[in-house]
Amino acid sequence: MSCLIYPPSRQDSAHGDNDNAGANTGEEGRDEESPISFHRAATEMPELAAWTFSITVLLVLILSSASAPYRLSSGSLAVILFISGIILIMTSSLTSRIQSKLRLKDERVPLPRPTLYYSDFLGNRRALVRQIWKKGLPIMMLLWFRVELYEHIIKHTRCSSLSEVVLLPLMISLYEFWKFNWSKRKSSYEQGNSVWELVSQFCISTALFIAWLAIKPVQNGWKSSIICPIVTNERQVLLLLEILATIIDSAIVVMAEKLANMPIRQSSGPILPFTTKWGLILLGTTISWAIGKSGAYLLSTPNEEPLFSADIFSNFDMIILPSLLVSISIISASKWLQSTKAFSPLFVISMLATGYTLHSHIAPLPGYRPPVSFVAGILAAILFHSVAVLYGGHTLLVDYLRPFNRSGPVDLELALGSIYMIFSLSSLVLAILYIILGGENISGHPINALMVQGRQLHAQWLAEARYSIDLQGAVSEYTERYGLLPPPGFDVWYEYATNRSSPIIDNFDQIHQDLLPFRTLAPSTLRHLTNSMASSQWNDIATVVVRNGIAETQPGIIPTHRWMIEGIVQMITPFAQYLPDMDLAFNLNDECRVSVPWDRIQEINHTAKKNLSSRDYPMSHVWSKDRSLSWALSRSNDRLVHSHFTEKSRRDTFHTIVSESCPPSSAARTQYQWKHDTLCSKCAEPHSMGQFLQNWTLSGDICHQPDLADLHGFFIAPSAFKVSRKLLPVFSQSKVYGFNDILYPSAWNYMEKARYNPSDENPDPCYEDKENTIFWRGTTSEGFSEAGEWQGMARQRLLHLANNNTNPVSVLLPRRSEGIYSYYTFSPSAISQSIGAKVSIGIAEDVARCGAKDCSIQRRELGITNRVQFDEHWRHRFLFDLDGAGFSGRFLPFLQSNSLPFRTAIFRQWFDTRIMPWLHFVPQDIRFHDFWSTLGYFAGVRMVDEAGKVTKVLMKPHHREGRIIAREGRKWAEESLRKEDMEIYLFRLLLEWGRLTDDRRDELGFTG
Repeated sequence: MSCLIYPPSRQDSAHGDNDNAGANTGEEGRDEESPISFHRAATEMPELAAWTFSITVLLVLILSSASAPYRLSSGSLAVILFISGIILIMTSSLTSRIQSKLRLKDERVPLPRPTLYYSDFLGNRRALVRQIWKKGLPIMMLLWFRVELYEHIIKHTRCSSLSEVVLLPLMISLYEFWKFNWSKRKSSYEQGNSVWELVSQFCISTALFIAWLAIKPVQNGWKSSIICPIVTNERQVLLLLEILATIIDSAIVVMAEKLANMPIRQSSGPILPFTTKWGLILLGTTISWAIGKSGAYLLSTPNEEPLFSADIFSNFDMIILPSLLVSISIISASKWLQSTKAFSPLFVISMLATGYTLHSHIAPLPGYRPPVSFVAGILAAILFHSVAVLYGGHTLLVDYLRPFNRSGPVDLELALGSIYMIFSLSSLVLAILYIILGGENISGHPINALMVQGRQLHAQWLAEARYSIDLQGAVSEYTERYGLLPPPGFDVWYEYATNRSSPIIDNFDQIHQDLLPFRTLAPSTLRHLTNSMASSQWNDIATVVVRNGIAETQPGIIPTHRWMIEGIVQMITPFAQYLPDMDLAFNLNDECRVSVPWDRIQEINHTAKKNLSSRDYPMSHVWSKDRSLSWALSRSNDRLVHSHFTEKSRRDTFHTIVSESCPPSSAARTQYQWKHDTLCSKCAEPHSMGQFLQNWTLSGDICHQPDLADLHGFFIAPSAFKVSRKLLPVFSQSKVYGFNDILYPSAWNYMEKARYNPSDENPDPCYEDKENTIFWRGTTSEGFSEAGEWQGMARQRLLHLANNNTNPVSVLLPRRSEGIYSYYTFSPSAISQSIGAKVSIGIAEDVARCGAKDCSIQRRELGITNRVQFDEHWRHRFLFDLDGAGFSGRFLPFLQSNSLPFRTAIFRQWFDTRIMPWLHFVPQDIRFHDFWSTLGYFAGVRMVDEAGKVTKVLMKPHHREGRIIAREGRKWAEESLRKEDMEIYLFRLLLEWGRLTDDRRDELGFTG
């Protein structure tokens, strides 16, 4: 494949642009080759180079769709360009050596003198140096600025509305037209075929831009819920920056083409090859960028990000591949430019980027695929492929009609061109088939199937949770499940649980999973760590001390958190007499605290499982004597201060801490969803059924969800986060997947800080009698925002989605055929009016945990509403619950009510293993792409006119299904989530903890 417009041949070079004359008369066109003409290189290299370039660009597009280096912004780009520069220089040097050896072996042609080919360009050395600076320095300056601009654009892709790549050919064609007119006035431009060439370039690049505009509606259903603020005009600002980036890119291309045509001699040796020039430019750009950034970094505040993040080097393997691709693309482009102008490579880049965007949005990928309008999809496919076919057809026609291009065999060129045409036509047919056959027709609504599945799974789980019917059966079931005997006191716990009608006797897997790693630590080590963690208030750890059957709080607890530890003491008191002496270290913060890296925790768990054993001979079921002596230091104020934690507040935790709990090959550690304006459907696919959340447990697994890095305040910038990377026995109320805290029932729920207590003034009506409203009131407590971090936090995204959404949304609705459903796209303004329920979601009183301008921006963007009494929640049919800095303390009261609770959460609590989504509550994905579809299912969807009158019912409300879930959730909460169940869970947990901290733990076990 050669040029879109017939490539300037050697015969035409005399009629070309004066700026390019040197290249086409023999100098630049061969600055990378030996003076000896090789027939094969002259006839086949440009075509092979064009295909190599195209394939490389396509690989870059695929890699960039979910590439980890993109989150490192300008730092990673600078490193990629630096490595690419080194590769280019090394490649050029190696090529020169090979060519030198070939010259020496060729006895037919004597070695030429340098002046034989370059005498017209040598001149004065000082003049040559001035030319180097004149041509090279502006490119470096533009690249330097472009690197910085790249960082800002990448960080604000949520507001992106333009593709710089698609505009590049159009900008270049306009520049060429301007240059033609200017040169014509100067009488320095020979017309020849130039007018036809310029018109063709402009028409084909304009057609490609129109095709890209036609593809834009195809992407409507793929918009994410990350906020692009309206009040800051950020979308308009980013559009101007994207246009500026396009202008800079165009200037770089023009200057690069001129630099390629300018011979630069290294001292008295040969002319520098094109790749060497670009290698030096990339090195110069990155070195100057690093020097400039170093100065800015030294003058910056301590909170500023470092010049080069440590993640650049931890992900060095991910930096190498883009560097190689950039190098290969530059090398292949340099070969291709020997027979064409810069317009052709730029057009190929734009065409591949546009085609990749089209196919990535219409291809029938696994999982949820947002709807594509049939008309918009067909129009986009036809327009784009028409441009592609026109490009290839024109190229083949020109090559066929121009015999003087055939200095050698043309079979390869025609074959490659034919392959291109076949590929383009096949792509068109495939795209049309995707659109015609890819419309997702679903038999039956997924929520119906999910409700049936939830009931079946819960019945199966419940049968296993209480398989035993007596104490001996419970001992046998425990031994079979966990590989060792129950701890001493198990008989007392069994009686305690059965006397309180616990529906769960056997399934306490959460306790086993939480405590398993600690079997690798000696009892004395566990006791020492517990004591040392509580040695300083900075650690935000407080202990509960159990001595002689009495639980007490540690002295000197922070007053604001004393209620929490006192609540835990109240929870322990009913069974404290049956516990051995022990100390317990409780986390005072909302956030979880212990995150051991994946490789280390895998090794720990493997060792712990090997150490598990059930003894057939009699074991002791009596605790060791004088246990209180081993805990003596915990009650003393004369302790050394130990700090086991590292301060990580108000900064990214996903990539530096959280993702490290995943395998090295996982998506969380190898990919990055840098396109914040696009929904990552493949991230949600493993735990979803279409648009709806199916597997609640798997949805909490971060390892297949790299986009979570920008979807919750805990991952973006937690307000208070002190974390340990080593295993510590910290008891926490909730934790995120991969953390190693020990879960316990929260004192907030036990003490009923948020209480379900309907009254005559605030009754809890039946489901049908409630106000048809989805309701949430809360604060922006999820994380700290001072530089726009709030735009990705879950609470703010829900507020924006419900009140002033700016993106189209997809809703699953029935078709005319009975029982068949399809996804439909609603405009932002139409969706809230079409849903059959009122939406009352707002910030109570004021925004919180923000700094700089972010507080005022959030007030203006999200709005403020009045706080309501907690008991007023019961008026509303649908109650939304989502966690903040930690777990939500309102979910249990919601579950106890007659309302239908919607829940989204990344934090898991002690009871999450015993509640079932779609049976006890309505789960919501953290991305909220299922919000309107789920609400539409329960509340109905209709069409309304401008006066608000219903003109057509699109889907009837499913009141019966909503009532069933609300009833089952309430019933199960009354059976298994009572205060008594919290005591039962904690009692069993502390018996296990007592054995772990006993010096004779391998000898302790209850045999029955």
